[in-house]
Amino acid sequence: MRPQHYVMTAERVYRHAANLLQTQLQWVDHGRKCTVKTLLLVLFYAAGQLCSLAMACQRLRTAPSDQAVRDALRALCPPLETLEQQFNKSCAAQLPKALRQRRQRLALDLILIPYHDVSSG
Repeated sequence: MRPQHYVMTAERVYRHAANLLQTQLQWVDHGRKCTVKTLLLVLFYAAGQLCSLAMACQRLRTAPSDQAVRDALRALCPPLETLEQQFNKSCAAQLPKALRQRRQRLALDLILIPYHDVSSG
């Protein structure tokens, strides 16, 4: 069996994504309870669990209220079009230089319930 040379932990994925977003978005803390770190944690948790902000705030014991998170996001997020451009720029910046020389074709396959997770019962 081949030895594992590199293991990507959940913590490393979170830190990389948080650093990437913070660099691009340039958010600042929105009060004592709604720090950038906390906001990103709530957003990542909600996305990962496919749940609402309210449910994420309820489940995370150190999270502020869902209203506080929504208020912070309203104050910190630019208009949707600008936010989309920032995300696209951020993702493109992570690509190797050779892939950024010209437009590339991209295909995505999103499967929320992969075939190997479906129970036959």
